[in-house]
Amino acid sequence: MKHKWHLAIGVRVWLLVGLFGLVLVLELAFPEMARLPFLAVPAVAASAFAGPRLTAFAVVATIAIAIAIVLGSAEHDLGTEEQWSVPLTIGLIGALATFVSYRATTAERAVTERGQALALAEQRYDLVVDNTTDLVYLADNDRRVTWVAPSVTRVLGWTPDELVGTRIMNLVHPVDRESTEVHRARAYSGLIAPPSPTGFVMRMRTKAGSYRWMSGDITAVEARLGRPAGVVGGMHDVDALMRASDLARSSEERVRAMMDSMMDPFVLLDSLRDPSGKIVNFVVADANPAASSFLGLEREVLVGSDILGLVTGIAGSGLFTSACSVVEAGEPLAIDDLRFQDQGSGRASGYCDVRAVRVGDGLSFTWRDTTDRHAAEIALKASERRFSDMFSMHGAIMLLIEASTGLIVGANEAAVEFYGYSREQLASMAIGDISALPSEESSMIEADVAARRTTSFITPHRIADGKVRMVEVRASPIVDGQKTLNFAIIRDVTEDVVAHDALNFLATHDALTHLVNRPELLNRMSHFLSQPVTAGRQVAVLFLDLDGLKTINDAYGHAAGDDVLVAVAERISAQVRADDLVARLGGDEYVVVLSSVHAVADAGLVAAKIHQAMSEPIVLDGQQIPVTVSIGLSAADIGEDPDLVLRHADTALYRAKESGRSRTVVYAPDPVEHAVGSRHLR
Repeated sequence: MKHKWHLAIGVRVWLLVGLFGLVLVLELAFPEMARLPFLAVPAVAASAFAGPRLTAFAVVATIAIAIAIVLGSAEHDLGTEEQWSVPLTIGLIGALATFVSYRATTAERAVTERGQALALAEQRYDLVVDNTTDLVYLADNDRRVTWVAPSVTRVLGWTPDELVGTRIMNLVHPVDRESTEVHRARAYSGLIAPPSPTGFVMRMRTKAGSYRWMSGDITAVEARLGRPAGVVGGMHDVDALMRASDLARSSEERVRAMMDSMMDPFVLLDSLRDPSGKIVNFVVADANPAASSFLGLEREVLVGSDILGLVTGIAGSGLFTSACSVVEAGEPLAIDDLRFQDQGSGRASGYCDVRAVRVGDGLSFTWRDTTDRHAAEIALKASERRFSDMFSMHGAIMLLIEASTGLIVGANEAAVEFYGYSREQLASMAIGDISALPSEESSMIEADVAARRTTSFITPHRIADGKVRMVEVRASPIVDGQKTLNFAIIRDVTEDVVAHDALNFLATHDALTHLVNRPELLNRMSHFLSQPVTAGRQVAVLFLDLDGLKTINDAYGHAAGDDVLVAVAERISAQVRADDLVARLGGDEYVVVLSSVHAVADAGLVAAKIHQAMSEPIVLDGQQIPVTVSIGLSAADIGEDPDLVLRHADTALYRAKESGRSRTVVYAPDPVEHAVGSRHLR
């Protein structure tokens, strides 16, 4: 562009020279006409270089000179030399005007070019500011924002107009304000220094109300006399980086928690190599509490120790060579029943299972003391089944169940063996498929486990052959990512339950007749008398006594007497409902509790049925033994004392036996009880 402008100047100069030559020719040929064309030289020259304003000035000046020359020529008759001096003078004036015009034009063009360059720079600066992902702002000494880059909208959602006049601190998370105030106070105090290497990190509130992590720094802006005029702040969006850092820290905390909760010793080992690259030692990089306890060293002492110095005699052992191979080849190490003896720590020899996996240029190393297991295996002479025996002794039946669906997502070998299903079959089943409980009860238990309302319970499970086994389940929910799983440890307690039920039965039932005994009778009567019944209904108690049991024992023997007692119990039980209760108090006494009757007469009908059942002789070894019973009847209201009700019925029984036996007497509070015949109420 500048080259073309100079080319135009050159063309106009040559045109000017040609015009000047033409004027000289006219002067020589026509002296009386040649003066006036010279007057146009300055104007023509000025128009060649000057802008509109300077050209107009040159034209006005030329016209004024021309007028002066014409007036002078009219008053004086100029000679030849004077005639030549006029055009020369005019030419010099024109040349001077041309030079002045040229310099002015050059200056004006330079100013124009600098203005265009400045405008282009400002345009480029605005473009950079508008498209930067960082947040840049200016604030005055009152800490109020005076300007903020448009990129703030992309980063935080605010528009610049919404932030101008506010304080940036209002957007900072309350927790982060104090930690960043030191930087801000330093800048606003006028201490101008280069930004710190790390700056500061803080959370800033977006327009949507959430917070984003930003990092940056602020610097004082110096005004006149060294006084600060405010600050310029720059911040970068590091939200993704900070969240990734939090996730990494959380993962590290989970790993640490897992290590610390492991019951087996666990250490991380870093390889130590010689100049040739060969592994010559391992250094403990980390260790869990179980490892510290096993080795008898605090974690602070253990970390940083080298293995060769820590465990004597390991340098030439196969374990050290195997550990080196794990790092070099990457193949995991699994050794069972490895014998160890550490003379340095004074630990006696024993056995342990060792597992190692390569981690970077080191090892993840864990072991389990199996000395007791090894001794048990030797005692059982079943070394070829070490793993199975160890699992049966130290392991348990374990299931992993998805809480939301009840699906079995994991089962160990013990579970496969116990339930009789293959691992693949168990993986396609739900816990409800092996539970022998109704689906509603099974769902309630699962809900209780999920809510941590229960962690241990006994329940029936159906195994593959259709048999039902009683198992004790210890369950606890664990979180695996977005899912909740129930981790269940199961123990077969079928024999325990049977034995417990038998003991409980013996504790609550008569050993001869299998009817409930007196303590259980009183317990159940308390339950009956505490439950609300329908209006117009009540509980009735029949107290029975076998007539003539001593005679039967004397005539037929005590064994026959026992058989008679059992037969009487069966006949009484056959005459009552399923929700009624029959008990033997000992000897020849029985009690029947009718849970709900309309009136005493209903209880009398039951008593009559019992008398009728006893009318048939009992046949033992071909001999017919006649039996009768006497019955005392008492009605009870809700809330009455069971012992008092029994005493009332016993009183009525006494009256029945005094009245001739084989009859029923109803208890009455007055001295006169109502005698009832053996078949009907009277």
